This record gives sequence, structure tokens and C-alpha cells, in this order.
Amino acid sequence: MDYKRMSTKELEKLIGLDQIKPIQVSAGDETVIRAEGDVFSEWYREELIKLIREDKR
Repeated sequence: MDYKRMSTKELEKLIGLDQIKPIQVSAGDETVIRAEGDVFSEWYREELIKLIREDKR
């Protein structure tokens, strides 16, 4: 399966993370994220893919 083509939501669902309620982001943090972009989103996707691949072994 080509995990790189899957959305982050699909990856989360595949390993059950879609059942976890996300933390609340403060207004200040939200402002920083909007200004600088989400610097962790690509890293997060790569880590999800690693977890899935390790689990499939």
C-alpha cells in the first residue's frame, strides 16, 4: 500500500488515532501557526507512516 498517497486523516484512521480527541490550541498558538505555517504537519505524516510500516512487520 502506498501510504505517501494517503491523507493524514486516512493514516490516523488506519492506526486508530482518529478516536483520540485533539488538544485545544490557545489563541496565541493559533496566531503563530497561521503566521508561520504548521511546521510539524509533514513530520507528523512521516512519523505516522513509520508507525504503520513498523506495525506491518
